[in-house]
Amino acid sequence: MKKFITLGAFLLVLQLQAQQAQVSLTLEEAIALALQNNHEMQVADLEIEKAKKKIWETTAIGLPQVSASVDYNYNLNVPVAVFMDQVIELGARQSLSAVVQANQLLFNGSYFVGLQSARAFAKISDLAKRKTETSITQAVIASYSMVVIADENLNIIDRNIQNSGKILHDVTEIYRAGFTEEQNVEQQSFSLNRLRASRTVAERQRDMGLLGLKTLLNIDPETDLVLLSDLETLMLDNLSPMGATYNVALEQHIDYQMADHQVTINELQVKYQKSMALPQLSTFFRHGENNFSQDGKIFMGFQEFFPSTVWGLQLNIPIFSSFQRRAITQQAEIDLDIAKVRRDQVQKQMEQDIRSRQLEYDSALDNYYVIRELVELSQRIYDKEQIKYFEGLSSSMDLTNTENQLFQAQNDLIQVSLQLMNAKNELYQAIGRY
Repeated sequence: MKKFITLGAFLLVLQLQAQQAQVSLTLEEAIALALQNNHEMQVADLEIEKAKKKIWETTAIGLPQVSASVDYNYNLNVPVAVFMDQVIELGARQSLSAVVQANQLLFNGSYFVGLQSARAFAKISDLAKRKTETSITQAVIASYSMVVIADENLNIIDRNIQNSGKILHDVTEIYRAGFTEEQNVEQQSFSLNRLRASRTVAERQRDMGLLGLKTLLNIDPETDLVLLSDLETLMLDNLSPMGATYNVALEQHIDYQMADHQVTINELQVKYQKSMALPQLSTFFRHGENNFSQDGKIFMGFQEFFPSTVWGLQLNIPIFSSFQRRAITQQAEIDLDIAKVRRDQVQKQMEQDIRSRQLEYDSALDNYYVIRELVELSQRIYDKEQIKYFEGLSSSMDLTNTENQLFQAQNDLIQVSLQLMNAKNELYQAIGRY
């Protein structure tokens, strides 16, 4: 889209309008509101925040880890030994020990690859949010356009009802004067009632479209939503020269980026599996205090504690896994090959989709120009037929036929206008404009 109003000004407008239970939006403002309020966007933001926490979770694995423990033991039966007819207790009845231990990872190849993988997975959340933005933008444009066209359809029907009502009045007066048949009055009355029935259907369709738009914007269904962008404005934005070409950088398209990033993730998975065969080195420091008692007064105050301090290194060296690690690595390599094939498939599909959407748009644009001329021609024919009818130069059937022809052309124009907007919307999505 061309531009969005600033968020602060936009929120101020919404706040003022909310006091009147009414929201007035242009198409650009509707898109901005949807990107701010839509539930899917809220979920996407939370997924990004979750991914950030996942990065820190992985990072913390390589940072110092400190833990503490306190153990209390009470021997119901103290082990004894008999030595020269004397019974000697071999342990204390109670013992209390407190231990603090710190561990630090010094080297682990899989840890560094894991950090890269965590950041790569976090980028997926960013790409998913962009994908959600494009989907919501496309949905809002389609829904907004449908409601605007529905409003225009109602305006056309209202004008036709007004004109048909005037003709019915004139025909009725002519019938009362004895210059036409009752059947002509009935025929015109039938046309008017048919228009009124069409308006009822069109109004319900418009209400359903408006409800769908409110859902996308995540606003109260009871809110009075006023659309400020009219059909003429939307049509001007959708009219491009026939056969116009668009510069498309596939590597900038969100679908290609997601497929390409999947290749990156699978490459990291291969590196991770290979790193599992590397040695792992860590260090630890442990200090403990121990206290023993035979008289049950261990909790009555601090007594003599005996310290115990240990520092050490631990080296784990994978030697032989019966080719298990090799099989796992080979699976990761196969997944990488699959991801590359999928990326190529996405690229080919995107190129085909762009060509297909371009043809659909050109066809819809051509139909729009043709139908618009037919409406203008049908209107001129109908206007002339009215004059001829009231001058007694044509029959009521001729007037009805030209009227039906005009109504059909107007309905076709409404339909092709919607098709044109949708075609432009689909084309822009295909070339990555959103």
